[in-house]
Amino acid sequence: MRIKKAISRTIYTLKNSVEKHRKNSDFARLKWRIDKTQEKLLVIANELLSKNKDSNTGKFIIKTGGKVTLFAELATKGI
Repeated sequence: MRIKKAISRTIYTLKNSVEKHRKNSDFARLKWRIDKTQEKLLVIANELLSKNKDSNTGKFIIKTGGKVTLFAELATKGI
């Protein structure tokens, strides 16, 4: 349950940043938040894999981490 909460918190922080920075057009700050989100997801995945090298959740996060932030990356391009 702690992992779910950490992932949810990370993604909602990014979602809120997209809303805020689309309004004020601070896309440099939004790109920073995207990078931080990807870093945090990688930390979570590595934590899972360090406990269990066969963790499907950890592997899934690593595999899809870039896709999770796609909506924010599109927002930096005005899409």
